[in-house]
Amino acid sequence: MYGNFELVNSDNLPVGELTNVAVYTPLSRRKVYITLQEPISGPLTLKYKENALYGGNIELAIPVNIQ
Repeated sequence: MYGNFELVNSDNLPVGELTNVAVYTPLSRRKVYITLQEPISGPLTLKYKENALYGGNIELAIPVNIQ
C-alpha cells in the first residue's frame, strides 16, 4: 500500500504532509515524521489516504495533541 499522511488543524487546514509512503501489512503501527509548516500546538488530526493509483481506497483519521 502507498498513501499520503496529512496533519490538519481544528479548521481542517493542512499543517504538515508526507506523501507516497509505503505502509506494509500486517503492521499494527507505522511511525512517520512529518515536518510542520509552522510551529503549532494543540489538537490536530492525522489523516491517511491510500493512493488510488495503486488500487487503494483506505482512509483513516486519528486525533493527536501536540504540546
